[in-house]
Amino acid sequence: MIDVTRGHGRSLAWFTFGGYAGAIFSLTHWPRLQLPMLVPRSDLWVHCFVFGLWAILFAICRPAGPLLSGRNIRWSSGVAVVYAVIDELTQGLPGINRSVGVDDLGANLLGILGAVSILWVLRSAILARRTPTTPAP
Repeated sequence: MIDVTRGHGRSLAWFTFGGYAGAIFSLTHWPRLQLPMLVPRSDLWVHCFVFGLWAILFAICRPAGPLLSGRNIRWSSGVAVVYAVIDELTQGLPGINRSVGVDDLGANLLGILGAVSILWVLRSAILARRTPTTPAP
C-alpha cells in the first residue's frame, strides 16, 4: 500500500507529473494547433484547469518537504508560476506560431492560485484537527 505521508509513491508521483507536464508542454507548443471551442474564449477555463492541475501534481511530488507543509506549498506555487510564464512566453518563438497573451497567462495564474488555495485550505483543515501531541507537517 502506498503511504504518501511517509514518502512512498514518490516515484509514481514524479512519473505521473512528468507525463502530464510533458503532454501539456507538447500541446501548448504544437505549431499552429487550434482546438475547436463551442464558446468564444472558453479556452481560458481550460488554461485555469490545466495549470491548476499542473501545480497540484507538482506539489504532490513533494519537492520541498511534506505535501501540505507550508514550505512545499510555497515552493511548488513559485515553480508553477515561473513555469506558466516561461510556457506562455516561449509560445511566441519563431516556428511555433502560437499567440502569446496576457489573458492566457492570467488564466494560467488564476488556475495556480486556485490550486494553491485548495492546498492551503487542506493544510488548515488538517492542522485544525490535529491534537496537541501530533507534530505539525
